[in-house]
Amino acid sequence: MKKHLSILLLLAMLTPLFASCGNAEIPDETVLPEDTAAVETEIETEYTAYSYLPADTYDGRIFTIATPSTGTRYIPGQFITEEATGDIIMDGAYERNLIVEETFDIKIAHEMPADSAGFVKAARNVIMSGDAAYDLVSGFLRETSPAAIQDPLFIQASELSWQNLDNPWYPAYLNQALNIDGDQSIFYSDMTCISLSCTYGMFYNTTMGQRYGIPDLGEIALEGSWTWDKFLGYASDITTDVNGDGVYDGNDIYGNGFYYTLNHANSDTPLTLQYGMESFTTRMENGRPVLNLNTERQVSIVERLYDLFYQENRSCLLTNGADQCTMFANGQILFLTAIIMHAPNYMRDMEDTYIALPMPKYDETQQSYYTIISPASSMVFGIPSSVSDKEFASVIFDALSYEGNQKVIPAFFEASMKKKYSRDQLTAQVFDLLRESTYIDFGIVYDGNVGMSTLISSMMSKKSTDFASSYAALEPKALTQYETVLEAFD
Repeated sequence: MKKHLSILLLLAMLTPLFASCGNAEIPDETVLPEDTAAVETEIETEYTAYSYLPADTYDGRIFTIATPSTGTRYIPGQFITEEATGDIIMDGAYERNLIVEETFDIKIAHEMPADSAGFVKAARNVIMSGDAAYDLVSGFLRETSPAAIQDPLFIQASELSWQNLDNPWYPAYLNQALNIDGDQSIFYSDMTCISLSCTYGMFYNTTMGQRYGIPDLGEIALEGSWTWDKFLGYASDITTDVNGDGVYDGNDIYGNGFYYTLNHANSDTPLTLQYGMESFTTRMENGRPVLNLNTERQVSIVERLYDLFYQENRSCLLTNGADQCTMFANGQILFLTAIIMHAPNYMRDMEDTYIALPMPKYDETQQSYYTIISPASSMVFGIPSSVSDKEFASVIFDALSYEGNQKVIPAFFEASMKKKYSRDQLTAQVFDLLRESTYIDFGIVYDGNVGMSTLISSMMSKKSTDFASSYAALEPKALTQYETVLEAFD
């Protein structure tokens, strides 16, 4: 984003050129034209948070961030790091904090009052008691969004001076789902790389693919032709009972695997593949959510997922997702659906080459790829309603979001994912495609544990394809929940 500043450069007419020989006559006077030529030229000045934030300093005031103590390996390092360590991602967070601390003369503090299971309750107790202990709170989406609707825990964007959600350090592709009629109280921010790292992709072992004669799927994805039929076809031909014992376990080879297994109703895996086929829980009409699931297409999606997971041993059904990541790294799984953070977690020493593909389309008539971020692991931010100085909190949160966009996101995405964990320029382009296709909708954010957003996941955990009955049981509850959310915003 650039702002252009124009200046006038005055160009005086030069005197006539002198002859090159030494004895040329020099004119007695040089006559300038009455009007000088004015040429307008543009100089680009980078647009930053400091283009508009007040140049205030705060005499060493403490800015306190509260987060859970567990739930991602990026806690606490993505919020506070005492010194540079050589880890490019954590060093980005260190630089972010250092710049903001020095610019505004503040000190950033980090508190972790409870683990991920108890954090929202602990933060709620502090905020609702009127205690101004925290200037910023960051919690996991699945727990934080219902709490933010139930109680006025966080300040609305319309009451904050500096949270301009048009700025790129508040990712629009995520924040649109948090926004109702132009307002919201929790935000996705580029302050940390946690939400970006929770983007789902489909890792593909290209070394295995070459061995089985599979064409270049990276090129196919970039052409827009990566579809469910192609995916299912390639995954179907791979599974092998390596030792011939008739039991498919961790010693065998599979066409498909996933980090979040199918034995619980909220598994992200069916949800991610479902949303990849452009079947969101809700669509928005006139600013209101409308259920988007009760269609023939959705029935077809249920059948496709059931075939993938339970027919012909295409999928590895081990209940430990970490084991499946290890099997992928060992060359035992062709396709692995997982958040992209698992590349540095499990594929650091992988000998085979791999790329991350977008989720396959329903068919080639689908215009765009879609993937989601993990509702369980991505983190949102809010400025507590009990904060003592909301102007101070708004300024520092915006500066941290901007500096995270400049220091942390490039460190994770460019240096870590696209370079260190990608093997060539093509895979870097596919990573770009993956981020561009990330989406999250109202139904995921504000489900309120009704279960409509995870309906397909629940069905797959029960090995059920009875979509009509499952949907009918939840529809009244879901519509009531959406109305509750809209009333809370009103």
